[in-house]
Amino acid sequence: MTARVILSPCWTGTREWGWYPWLSRELTQNGVPFGFADMPNPDLPDVDTWSSALLDRIDHTAIQETILVGHSLGCINILNAIAQLPPNKPHFKAVVFIAPFTHPLGVTAVDTFFTLSVAANLSKLPARYTWVIASDNDPYIPDTWANLERLNKGSKANTLVLHGRAHFSAASGCTELPELSTLIQSILECDDEYI
Repeated sequence: MTARVILSPCWTGTREWGWYPWLSRELTQNGVPFGFADMPNPDLPDVDTWSSALLDRIDHTAIQETILVGHSLGCINILNAIAQLPPNKPHFKAVVFIAPFTHPLGVTAVDTFFTLSVAANLSKLPARYTWVIASDNDPYIPDTWANLERLNKGSKANTLVLHGRAHFSAASGCTELPELSTLIQSILECDDEYI
């Protein structure tokens, strides 16, 4: 089976946003099939339609070869979507979260996505590999270290903290994310339990 990477974008995220087109080109040039989960009305996120849009992009016959990548609100969307899968589904190859947050932010459009406990669900995430990529100066997650501690409590997630990358957003000038591409290539090449 061919591994597939599916991106669950941030609030307002489209195929042309920030580093998303770069990742698509980078993976495609390396022969890795890439899928973008187009969200209905990305400026007005809705938990039900967003999780359905992500589930529609997943080839349920190839879950074991699928790598899900979530960015910001897209991370919470992944957790909500996975919670709708039958419990006996095979594990995903990997789930990678970029700039995830663990609790409501006081923004209604975002806070409605917190139907589940993020930290609790991360600990039982059906994925062979779980990674969290964060920045040490994220303006939306002011206490990066406390946020990561909440995320990693009881989970098997690996963590990569990058210096000065803000929220990995277009507004902060993030148009490439080579650390993510390198991580995905490592996951694809690895058959060991941990990377």
